[in-house]
Amino acid sequence: MEQNNQDIKFWNISIDELYKNLNSTENGLSSIEATSRLKKLGYNEITKEKRESTIHILIRQFKNPLLWILIFCTTLSFFTGDRLEAELILTMIILYLSLGFFQEYKTAKIFELLKQYTISKNKVIRDNRTIEIDSKQLVMGDIIYLTLGDLVPADIRLIKLKDLTVDESSLTGESMPVEKKIIIEANKISEPNEALNMVFMGTSILSGEAYGIVTQTGNQTYFGKIAQILQKKETITDFQKNVNKFSKLMIKVIVLMTFFILLINTIQHKNFLESVLFALALAIGITPELLPVILTITLARGARKMASKKVIVKQIASIENLGNMDTLCCDKTGTLTEGIFSLDKFIDINGNENVDLLVQALICSQSIFKTEKSSFNNPMDKCLWDAIKEKNLIAELEKHELIDISEFNFIKRRLTCIIKKDNEKMFFTKGSPDNILPLCKVPQQTEEIKECIDNYEKKGYRVIVLAGKKTDATTISDDLERDLTFLGYLIFIDPPKEGVKKSLEKLNKLKVNIKIITGDSPLITKKICTDLNINIIDNHIITGNEIDAVPDDKALEFFSKYNIFARVNPQQKYRIIKTLNQNSHIVGYLGDGVNDTPALKISDVGISVDSAVEIAQDTANVVLLHKSLDVIADGVIEGRKSFGNCTKYILNIISSNFGNMITLEIFSFFLPFIPLLPSQILLTNLITDITLTGMATDNVDIEMLIKPKKWDFKLITCFMIIFGAISSIFDVILLFLLIKVYHTDIANFRSILFTFSLISELLITFIVRTTHPFYKSRPGENLAIISIIMLVLTIILPYTTFGSKLFQLNTIPTNIILPMLILIISYCTTVEISKRWFFKTI
Repeated sequence: MEQNNQDIKFWNISIDELYKNLNSTENGLSSIEATSRLKKLGYNEITKEKRESTIHILIRQFKNPLLWILIFCTTLSFFTGDRLEAELILTMIILYLSLGFFQEYKTAKIFELLKQYTISKNKVIRDNRTIEIDSKQLVMGDIIYLTLGDLVPADIRLIKLKDLTVDESSLTGESMPVEKKIIIEANKISEPNEALNMVFMGTSILSGEAYGIVTQTGNQTYFGKIAQILQKKETITDFQKNVNKFSKLMIKVIVLMTFFILLINTIQHKNFLESVLFALALAIGITPELLPVILTITLARGARKMASKKVIVKQIASIENLGNMDTLCCDKTGTLTEGIFSLDKFIDINGNENVDLLVQALICSQSIFKTEKSSFNNPMDKCLWDAIKEKNLIAELEKHELIDISEFNFIKRRLTCIIKKDNEKMFFTKGSPDNILPLCKVPQQTEEIKECIDNYEKKGYRVIVLAGKKTDATTISDDLERDLTFLGYLIFIDPPKEGVKKSLEKLNKLKVNIKIITGDSPLITKKICTDLNINIIDNHIITGNEIDAVPDDKALEFFSKYNIFARVNPQQKYRIIKTLNQNSHIVGYLGDGVNDTPALKISDVGISVDSAVEIAQDTANVVLLHKSLDVIADGVIEGRKSFGNCTKYILNIISSNFGNMITLEIFSFFLPFIPLLPSQILLTNLITDITLTGMATDNVDIEMLIKPKKWDFKLITCFMIIFGAISSIFDVILLFLLIKVYHTDIANFRSILFTFSLISELLITFIVRTTHPFYKSRPGENLAIISIIMLVLTIILPYTTFGSKLFQLNTIPTNIILPMLILIISYCTTVEISKRWFFKTI
């Protein structure tokens, strides 16, 4: 007996073939055989690879290149005596390590949560007698008994049943109970989740009872395959990829520039120790060591705003991924629709609304005569009850007395009852049209009735019909179920959510492509999409079978093209998301069931809701306290604000730092002394960094919000080179004036260069923070206030004892102030003009 016989479709074969393939009988296995199979196949539990140790997870965090840049800068700062700078960077390192470690450590917790869905005690037949065993001891071929409330412990083919309904929402995401049968479909199906004669691990029994034979256990179950997907290596999100790319770019620039300037100073026989310290200070100067802080502040700000809208952001990096998201994949049920069935119409044979039909339909219910009338196992009966209350018909309902009732029978697919009212007895039956119409007298409208039903079903409605007649009988018999009068139709639908159409329009304006991936039928899915004005590409809804038929080399083109997918299982959802991710799409996925966890994990942004199963919430990056596309649209806007501010910081700091590096290297060619002391370089860097923390909460131009943005390394590199060069040109002009015109001494030269560099850098921040003319874009309050404070500090620092003693700054000669001011204004004007050209050209 092998457990790898995956080619056998147990749902498509007869019961005799089933026993033969599983080497079992209706009397179950012997204890000896069961023990043998357990030893051979292992326990019926979801197994996992050996858990990685905590220390290994921690060590792996050091693979991040940005982390090594920060460690390098910390070491240099300690070496150069700047303890404040070193402590600040060390804090960033600890923050980075903590976030990365937590992200990976939680994967083990997710897996343990998944296993909770499979723990139970079950009754099985062994040695021709019924015994109770732990579910993990089940083996293939065991005959198992299931009843109301049981958690299904394995994949099981049903062999006997009575009135069995199953909650499969944990696997399919669909809220409607599934009625089971043992008859093999005439048209054989290819996917197990479509089989009505199967029940699956992780689902639960809502009503009835059944006997079945275990066909798969542990990892080989439908549920177990989901667990195996969850064990796969964590996918690197687009945000992580781009931070790594940027880090590698910075490493190259830092190494090349530092080596070059050290080489120049060595060739010119300058003091070696001073040259080394100068080069190391420059390395720190060009490093955007505040990037993690800026990222954290701006993303945390977005997370706080989302929290005020009842959205929990578990990982703040998800805010930026949410903003850059260009594709959102979501289910239909509960996202586009309410996730709760509602009664759309109750009409008689003539198409008129009829309240008597409503009362009669609810009377024909297993739950209506319970003490607690509002308690219904069947959601359709709950809809009828709500309609009765809404129309104040409870008094009319209470006039009826139950004489006899026959519970829902899956073979007959109907429920029947005898009711007494005003000394008159009536027989009613309610169920699917195919099973009720043959019991009715043949009216002239038979074809119209069938056509009416067909029209509703094609539109995605679920149709239940009611028939009845007068009777003197007090007990239900088969003889009563004939010559009935057709009474009318009950039309149910899971309606679109209020406001979801506007939410879809909002996401469309934000250039977020919506893809619907549902386990529901194509007909119902098409109806909802039509109601919400969702354009179905080529008017074609892709089914799970079509997904499986698509070869891997065509999958990307196929999944990118089409936008509506129905009858999709968890593995197919996973394949769609994974394929889209590989094409540089930034993909979000909204799901709330166990079946959604693989897709939630592989997506750049996993989104769930607080009512979701715990494993879905734990896997997700973002949890909504209210399942709403409108809230997701708000999250997209916040994410784009965060991305915009991070981009502005990077462009600002990398261009100014690169310009300073070029300037100091040029100066090293012509000057017999080091142009700035290491302490002065580090102070310049510190003041700039403090100022740019205000960038995290800066206002963002509307252009940054209207469509997804991605890290553009070509733009970053070009911006660094062009605006760094402009900075250096004006620095060289300053050099010429100070050396050739004003014959400035070394101390004054350094003080003037320090002041000029900082003032110009602080002002340039307001120009490069926007693509508009700087005076047309209002900066954030924090950025403005911090910049003014730092500007004042820069101006007065050379005139203070603190600046003089600690940083060797002299007062600025009065004859230099005006030329320096003119040069700063010229520099700012040049950058403003160049910026407009740059963003139009690049």
